[in-house]
Amino acid sequence: MATPSAEPVTRNLQEATLAAENVAVGKVHIVSLGCPKNLLDTERHLGVLLAQGYRLTDDREDADLLFVNTCGFIDEAKKESVDTILDLVAEKRENQKLVVAGCLVDRYSRELKSEIPEVDLWINLESFRNQAEELARLAPPTLPETFRPIALASEIALDSIPWASFPRVILTPSHAAYLKISEGCDHSCGFCAIPSFRGKHRSVPFDLVLEEARSLAMGGARELTLIGQDIVSYGKDFSADRSVNLGALLQALNDLEGIEWIRLLYTYPTRLVEVLESAYSNLAKLVPYLDLPLQHLSNTILERMRRGTPYETIRGHVARIRAAAPRLVLRSTCIVGFPGETEEDFQLLRDRFEELSVDHLGVFRYSDEEGTPAMELDGKVPEEVARRRYEEMTEWAAAFCQNRAINRLGGEVEVLVDAPCLPPFELFPEIDPSGKWYRGRWYGQAPEIDGVVYFQGGEHEPGDFRPARLAAVSYPDYLGE
Repeated sequence: MATPSAEPVTRNLQEATLAAENVAVGKVHIVSLGCPKNLLDTERHLGVLLAQGYRLTDDREDADLLFVNTCGFIDEAKKESVDTILDLVAEKRENQKLVVAGCLVDRYSRELKSEIPEVDLWINLESFRNQAEELARLAPPTLPETFRPIALASEIALDSIPWASFPRVILTPSHAAYLKISEGCDHSCGFCAIPSFRGKHRSVPFDLVLEEARSLAMGGARELTLIGQDIVSYGKDFSADRSVNLGALLQALNDLEGIEWIRLLYTYPTRLVEVLESAYSNLAKLVPYLDLPLQHLSNTILERMRRGTPYETIRGHVARIRAAAPRLVLRSTCIVGFPGETEEDFQLLRDRFEELSVDHLGVFRYSDEEGTPAMELDGKVPEEVARRRYEEMTEWAAAFCQNRAINRLGGEVEVLVDAPCLPPFELFPEIDPSGKWYRGRWYGQAPEIDGVVYFQGGEHEPGDFRPARLAAVSYPDYLGE
């Protein structure tokens, strides 16, 4: 277990920038692509950079160092990452350095180095541990003796998760922070390449997670969103202490002063009820929100996907979680056009998501991913059929979730205030534009994913809670009163 350090392990952007203000090292422009898990990695990259004395700048031309953290999960994400790198290469001045990190580097390191030699430094998951040394060799810092770098979270050696004890600078609003509790995945889903470049599941040591959560709370965090490739498996690799699991971690986080909401993203259905039923029943700060990426609900396709959990088991898990948390909001994702998917399978997908009463649903169209078992499957769905199913499913999901949202109108919710904003005329044309307007979220809305609640009046600060009645909806956004 880690020994807690004497000082906070996280800093907000303003505090960290001020710490480096008088250091003559240079300025860094950083681009973060992909999911919240990647954003947290970016926060650690930035923590190392600011600890070396760099200052953050929004101006590419003003930067001495250009840094992009890539995503390499699906085709669209890979294209966005490559396009971003090429844009930076094209704009790069002679005296600028370009550093590229992230999933794309882990997945295609050899090809990238060959095709884009203009990049000065590539950082993959393995070289993440040596980032400070690599950057120092690339652009040696000139730190004054009075400069005090951001402290590492712990002296513990974390060979399997090199980022876990790195300094971190929060890029999200300080009242709503992500907490990454694991890395990698032990599942072998046929469509997913993540284990090939993120590795097997590794849990961040219990005390180190608590240390970071405590630091986030000290920095003003009211909401913690737990993330990882498979957070339900947290602790299963701690052979020395089988009592440490996600339930024990949630209990410890529930006891932290200052934290009011705990939210779970990226749960896997196999061990869902075993770990979470008691937590939803007994922990006041664990909001009744479940992110459960199911991908499909036809048993035939689930088996071809290697998901390991048939629909009947999934349905039972969700029913038991709903019994433990009657106000549960359920988010999920699905993939249409997977090899072998028939029209009957496609219809089952809609019927069963309706049966599960899903509240938010993201729809993706299958594409072959290098190195995944699904590439070798027969029964490829013609592109025009997959596109049609994607469009139909997207339209159905929007309408179904809109109806779920309409059914909540008139209900009272607690809203976590995110920021002041302009009146949302485009969504709600009949609103009164006078007075102050704010946006926030009720517990059924995860940050940056499920929309917001707009409301008017009063004096509020980010991180405040206030009651509101849901008066109108333009899914996924609500008007509160």
